Amino acid sequence: TGWPILADPLSGVRSDVRSVANFDVLLRHEGFANSHVPQAVLRFGRPPASKVLSMWVKNSGAPVIQVGGPGVIDPDRNVVVHCSADDVDAAIAQGFTGATGSRWAESWRTSWLEVDAIAEQTLSELLLAPELSEPTVARVVADAAPSNARVVVSSSMPVRDLEWFGGRRAAAHSNRGANGIDGVMSTSLGLALTGVPVIAVIGDLAFVHDSNALWGIGAHDVDLRIIVIDNDGGGIFSFLPQASELPSAEFERLFGTPHGTDLCAVAAAHGVEAVSVQDRDELIRELAIPGPRMIRVPSNRRRNVAVHELLVDEVRKAIG
Repeated sequence: TGWPILADPLSGVRSDVRSVANFDVLLRHEGFANSHVPQAVLRFGRPPASKVLSMWVKNSGAPVIQVGGPGVIDPDRNVVVHCSADDVDAAIAQGFTGATGSRWAESWRTSWLEVDAIAEQTLSELLLAPELSEPTVARVVADAAPSNARVVVSSSMPVRDLEWFGGRRAAAHSNRGANGIDGVMSTSLGLALTGVPVIAVIGDLAFVHDSNALWGIGAHDVDLRIIVIDNDGGGIFSFLPQASELPSAEFERLFGTPHGTDLCAVAAAHGVEAVSVQDRDELIRELAIPGPRMIRVPSNRRRNVAVHELLVDEVRKAIG
């Protein structure tokens, strides 16, 4: 069809050569986003986590054709048709085309893939740095997970970081929707009980919230490797306007919600081995050891925002 495939890690098709993996950071480049406004969007299943993508689609005014379910998912009120995969060929045959009048428009899909390759190279080089940032955790998990392992990512920042910075190899399951951070540990354990190695990437609040999933884990032969990103609170709120509009103490009380819990002690209380890691290479080494075990990655919420901004800025510069 010539249509680019903007694939999130939950889709299972991100490694396809026709897929655009870095769509979130690409659409933060104003020139690229404005010159690639769609005339129609085919969306298979649920929307990705990226607000940048959803706002770009909404602001384009393009009709969205939702393929599959569950049900009609239409938070932006722009789904005009809900159909099955068997109906897709008919929708494509309506003759929708890509952007025109821009320096990228010679080939619609090729232009996406070329710029995606620039973003991928830029992010890959930046995320090789020793600093163990939250985006680096996402890239390490995508690249270093054993081929037979399943990855489960928590809602909030883990699923977004894997989507935005995990690269072409990123593939995972996530409990998206109204559940929020509920039950992520239980989901991960349930999947591990099927006999496959499981890597769970989860924030500290979600870990504490569902830590009872570890009750009696020693009685089961499971390979569950839990990476807990510990920024002592709700990291996603540091990206929202209230982080700069509220006094620091009030923001921390209402949104940051630091808890001060010793997460390694929580794991140890359930008989689960726990370690803290400080750099990228150390995480790769620890990730290779079978579970059940917990790997704590300490993080700072303010520094995390700065790292995200730096990565996006460097991709913008590389695109030009």
